[in-house]
Amino acid sequence: MPKKVDRARLFLSYDALKGFKELLVEDTSIQRKELCEDQYYELDWKIHQLQEGDQVEVVYYTGSSYSKMIGIVQTINLDHHYIYIDNHKIQLKNICSLEL
Repeated sequence: MPKKVDRARLFLSYDALKGFKELLVEDTSIQRKELCEDQYYELDWKIHQLQEGDQVEVVYYTGSSYSKMIGIVQTINLDHHYIYIDNHKIQLKNICSLEL
């Protein structure tokens, strides 16, 4: 009759693809895409049209991926290059798309 310890060893997790989980984590980050000159001008124009209380849809880079947010503009600070949308601070340099 097998010992309880030997039987329990059968149920231990086994990582058949050693290192696969780490590889998945590494591959999930997305590189930031640079905007062309026309896109920069259009985005800059839209940012300067914004007013507090406007509802916007913004796509921005988070450092490893892109996020999309729809919300109300609370604060716009052009001197320090950020915007607050629904208590979420977004650096202007990370915005890639903005719709009023």
